[in-house]
Amino acid sequence: MVAQRLVAQRLVGQRPLERDALPTAVVGLSDVLALGVLEGLFAAGVDVPGQVSVCGFDDISAAAPRGLTTVRQPIVERGREIGRMLLDPVQPPRQVMMDVELVVRRSSGPARPA
Repeated sequence: MVAQRLVAQRLVGQRPLERDALPTAVVGLSDVLALGVLEGLFAAGVDVPGQVSVCGFDDISAAAPRGLTTVRQPIVERGREIGRMLLDPVQPPRQVMMDVELVVRRSSGPARPA
């Protein structure tokens, strides 16, 4: 399972390299995806954040040691809210906004010059 996840991360990380020009930034919908992008960029010798900035979402424990910029969310509060919604089927589906925090680390920087 771990080996499959690592292979998937590496494949995700190679996607930005398949374009004609590198993007200035990549935002992963999760830190796991963003870490895969970091791996792919590092393996290809791309300067992060000099050439490409990378950001994830969740602030998992592996994000800080890798220097991943991420969006931290209140995971415990989120879990409680999801549980409450599931246990209260009378309420119609709704959107709940929660505070998040941008945690800037070394995987992000100013956009490179054009």
